Amino acid sequence: MSWYNNDDAFAQNTKKNYTRRFWMPKDTERLITFVDTPIVELEGIKIQTPFKYNEYQIQHNGHYRNWFTKPLNKEEDVLDGMDYRASRVAALTVVDHSEWEDRKGVKHKDELVLYVVKRSSAIWKQIEKQINRHGSLAGKTFNISRLGDRSAGAGDMLEKHDQDFQLDPEIHKPFNYLEILKPRPKKDIEALFKEPEDPFKQQQAEQQSWNNQEQQQAWNNQPQQQQQGWNTQPQQHSWNNQPQQPAQSWNNPPPQEQHRVYGAVGGGNQGGNDPIPF
Repeated sequence: MSWYNNDDAFAQNTKKNYTRRFWMPKDTERLITFVDTPIVELEGIKIQTPFKYNEYQIQHNGHYRNWFTKPLNKEEDVLDGMDYRASRVAALTVVDHSEWEDRKGVKHKDELVLYVVKRSSAIWKQIEKQINRHGSLAGKTFNISRLGDRSAGAGDMLEKHDQDFQLDPEIHKPFNYLEILKPRPKKDIEALFKEPEDPFKQQQAEQQSWNNQEQQQAWNNQPQQQQQGWNTQPQQHSWNNQPQQPAQSWNNPPPQEQHRVYGAVGGGNQGGNDPIPF
């Protein structure tokens, strides 16, 4: 069983492949031309399109442009264990005819982008309708509209354009979905959520350890006579060689009281420097 085209998987657009994902601002329109035929061959495998899988979209590092493919192996599904929910989606390759300029001032137009829609959205139902009507959307140009900020970035409305865009088979090829949408390794996803070490807290922990070592050393170096209790003091005799009763003072209570006091003190932390829980 493959990880794609099922309801137990989810997807990620990896930055290392520099695959731009389609998105449009609210209250705008775009012209796109579909590239995929109903069956495409990827890595010697014939794949049915639209390419179906499940994906998580999560907020991380202050934005929601984070997509991850859900693995079939539940033990590898880190985000499921964190109570995130994956969405059933479908991916297509389209030509985006809008023009835009990058940070270096380079203008872009008529470029291939990854077009991903949720299979519960209104735009997906319209795409399915067009597929049923035409059989194949390859080479067909549509106008897509996005209405309002609560709508999906993939648009809400799909309308057939009057003129189709001429595809170049050498340039306009479907993306390799098996590569750019494959699930990421468990360790990579776990690393994204690992809290970076705080140098200040690390310094505090080292200082606390040093203090504990100094205190333990001081305790071990106490003179022997200071460690002796009231019952280890030599008994002093009176003039007639009779044992003298120990004096009753604040630091020398009677035996029965001494046991009670020692039990109260000895049950606590002698070091007095328990580490602060983090």
